[in-house]
Amino acid sequence: MRTIDSISIKAYKLSETVADDVWRMVNEWEPLAQNSIGKEAIVAADNIGANISQAVGCQYVAGYQHGLRMARAAVFATRHWLRRAYYRNLATERQADRIKRNLEEILRHLESGLETYKHHPTNSLLVSPWQVDRSIAQEINGFQPKTNRNGYDHAGAIEVEYRHPFND
Repeated sequence: MRTIDSISIKAYKLSETVADDVWRMVNEWEPLAQNSIGKEAIVAADNIGANISQAVGCQYVAGYQHGLRMARAAVFATRHWLRRAYYRNLATERQADRIKRNLEEILRHLESGLETYKHHPTNSLLVSPWQVDRSIAQEINGFQPKTNRNGYDHAGAIEVEYRHPFND
């Protein structure tokens, strides 16, 4: 099974590419097109990555799913504005195809993320993408999980170098 971070990171990286491609494309247009279709396309493209980031930051399944659904909606909005730009001869076929392929790939990742947690209760906690797996912690420093009075394991303090998944 894929983890939250592998799905989200791939979609997020592609969303950055789409947002930058849309920006460069709109930057070449005349002012009328920039102020109408261009602004809408840029906002829609930027919202894809923003909503994915928000989803990853959520603690509960419901928040994660909501963020991915909002990102999916932003993908559809970006596709709409891309079609308008293409049919009004503002975007070349090459530009439109490149952005469209990336949008389709993002959509596949988002659908995969939604499917992963489809049958989980919406109030259940997510395992954060940067939370350390106990087995990894055991390998790193011989960590033995402790059990609290309710019988749940908790990690306690373990020293593991953390690197945020969206930072290169």
